[in-house]
Amino acid sequence: MKSVLPIGLFVVFAAAPALAAPYEGRWAQEPEWCANDADSGTEEIAIEISGKTIRYYEGTCEMASIEDIGVWDAAWKAHLVCTTEDETVEFDMIMAAGGGKPFGEPRFLTQVHMDEGFVRILHLCPPR
Repeated sequence: MKSVLPIGLFVVFAAAPALAAPYEGRWAQEPEWCANDADSGTEEIAIEISGKTIRYYEGTCEMASIEDIGVWDAAWKAHLVCTTEDETVEFDMIMAAGGGKPFGEPRFLTQVHMDEGFVRILHLCPPR
């Protein structure tokens, strides 16, 4: 009798969706900005991070590289290539997710722009 267990396990693991990175999601500088979108007539909207793409109000950044910092899977260094209507810029950014209960979902995302030296603290938006 032949075993189908190895084939069955392969199908289960191959079909399992990849877990989202803790930095993925919709994030806003102020919690009330989460309700706004591009059609709201304001620049005060959430950014969206999906995979290696960050969508801002007036542009999009691709993470050309991203690496874990430390062992907790809560901080990363990324090299971004960002495009707006009329220019492309590259810079490095440190991101750190936290603020949730121990080992829970992050509630805040801190971004440190390494070239210009500014820090942004973002709030996690609820799902739409």
